Amino acid sequence: MTRCDVVLAEDDDDLRAALVLALERHGLSVVGAGDEAVVVSIVRAYHPSVLILDLTMGCHVARRLRADPATRTLPIVVASGARDLERQAARLGAAAVLPKPFGLRDLYATIRPFCRPLAAGSVRPV
Repeated sequence: MTRCDVVLAEDDDDLRAALVLALERHGLSVVGAGDEAVVVSIVRAYHPSVLILDLTMGCHVARRLRADPATRTLPIVVASGARDLERQAARLGAAAVLPKPFGLRDLYATIRPFCRPLAAGSVRPV
């Protein structure tokens, strides 16, 4: 069994709400945010398994997280419809990319490698 704590940084309110709901229905613990400063604060407080970061918010958020020793190694999945997504994601130090539009199976498959196994005897939070 794995535990997957996700921070979802998406500036489109409707898309963010739909993705948070879909991920929670899949059993993941998700916090969504649409403001760059809020995303950084949540990541620092929440210590997620992975950050899904919309490219429009990416540069400033990634730079701040990579500059902080406590969040420097956080896996970041950059989501975007940009043509040069791979290049931009590499510049941000992303662990993976998620081209928009994407399906939920693609989303789960992309973030699953960053989920942490639960220790033996652990109880998964509800």
